[in-house]
Amino acid sequence: MKEKLIFLIIAFLTATAVIPYYSEEVHAETDNQEIILSTDFENNNMGSWFPFGEGTLAITDNTSHSGESCLKVTDRVNTYNGPYLDCSAILKSGETYSFDAWIYQESGSEKNFSWTLKYFESTGVASYKQISATEQDSGEWVEMSAEVTIPEDSSGYAIYFESSNATVDFYIDDVTIRGKSAETVQTENITESEENQDYTYYFDFEENSYPWRNRGDENLIHTDECSYTGSHSIYSSNRNRTWNGPCVNISDKIKRNVKYFFSAYVMYNGQEYENSHIFRMEIKYTLDGKENYMLIKDKEIEKNQWEKISGYYVVPEKAENIQFYIQTDNVEEGEEQIDDLMSFYVDTVTIAEATVIQHQQNIRIALIAVSAIVLIAVLIFIIRFIVKRAKRNSEALELASKDVMTHLLNRNSYEKRLEELAGNPEELKSLYFALCDVNFMKFINDNFGHKKGDEAVIRCAETLSKAVGDNGEVYRTGGDEFVCITKIPMENEIRQALETESKKESSYPFMIASGFSSYNPETDGDIPDVKAIVSRTDKEMYINKQKIKSENPDFARK
Repeated sequence: MKEKLIFLIIAFLTATAVIPYYSEEVHAETDNQEIILSTDFENNNMGSWFPFGEGTLAITDNTSHSGESCLKVTDRVNTYNGPYLDCSAILKSGETYSFDAWIYQESGSEKNFSWTLKYFESTGVASYKQISATEQDSGEWVEMSAEVTIPEDSSGYAIYFESSNATVDFYIDDVTIRGKSAETVQTENITESEENQDYTYYFDFEENSYPWRNRGDENLIHTDECSYTGSHSIYSSNRNRTWNGPCVNISDKIKRNVKYFFSAYVMYNGQEYENSHIFRMEIKYTLDGKENYMLIKDKEIEKNQWEKISGYYVVPEKAENIQFYIQTDNVEEGEEQIDDLMSFYVDTVTIAEATVIQHQQNIRIALIAVSAIVLIAVLIFIIRFIVKRAKRNSEALELASKDVMTHLLNRNSYEKRLEELAGNPEELKSLYFALCDVNFMKFINDNFGHKKGDEAVIRCAETLSKAVGDNGEVYRTGGDEFVCITKIPMENEIRQALETESKKESSYPFMIASGFSSYNPETDGDIPDVKAIVSRTDKEMYINKQKIKSENPDFARK
């Protein structure tokens, strides 16, 4: 115990001398013009757009809605993959904005596309709100537009385009947002004081997690469960790729061809994890139209203790869309173990020009001598604080796989289940799939309010959950989309449950489209493909959805 205490004292004294504590406030530039975002991808300018998960973005002049070029999206793997743009600095909670964009595809058949707003609720949970959706014919530019009110008490906004067809290539052009720009970026994380005004960035996460975001589709929350300094940190959980982790765009302040010092404190716990694991601190940027992923520093971190990762890097001239992030060590997709996808905390992130760090090192020795006695007392307090907090950390892990609104398994859980089945076709032969979709959500929201829309989603979730019972699992995979995976055929039970619920007296139309499928030896062969089975289920559900729309034209989305 004495040896551990001495080690912690030395580590704390060193960290305190290098990184003084400070607080500042940074204000975003006010934009009083009606148009707060306009992107036409001319002059080979991609701006800050980047792929959401897998996929490739490129400027092309093969087609365009206006001008000579547009953005092409290829190499998609999942339905949600598509172009992604961080809008945290321009959107404001409670305000209403007009969104407009043009989309094009040339697959030879009609495809469904969605434009989605991603944001974080006050609890730190990531949520998704559909901006617009369209069923688009091949070879025609189609406009997507809508007015959307940003949810109250939310933050961390981003927009992205996706398609229900996971592999279709498509193009976007002339993306515009009109409305009142966020007058002030409300954050205490980027600080400035007389002592530390030369720091480029400093994040202590005491007030919120802005402008950090999740890199991929994992959860990133602002938490007081554990911290290195103060009482808060950020917590990355429900990761399904090693590259998932906390990420921040630093394009606005980083000087090119200047040496910078990067540091962050990382900690993980959990009995299911090994006693140490390698973490990576990396930087990503676009240069000459290509994405570059560069390692700043990697380090083996011991479990249950905060450790500092730090290193130096020079961002090259003309680099764009610069992103700094932290992840676990790289592993080939499909070979990940539980430790490679562990949940972890990040706190006290510093980015500064190397000359600033050198100046601080020159005065560190004098500060250590004067403050040693006081710092030992503070260190004892911190050790007790960390031990107390660590006992409560495991409780947060259980929530990562659940949908907040319906308490069903969420989209990440569904994607993991599909990966399991892809690797175990024998199990797939004994399972049955049902896809369900709440019809007329736009009609309900527009005419009866979003609370009724949420009520319709919850009704569908409860109906499916009761029908399936212990015979399988029910997942909420989208705003009004659900998937049932059962051990026995339950088509009749599910259809009957949905029909019974739809006949109950209600102030709004409640109708659920459904589709069913399972392993078929004649079409699937000896080694079935889970994607093919899901695709058949989706097609049947889509046919049922169109039938319901045709029978109820007064409620159909315009």
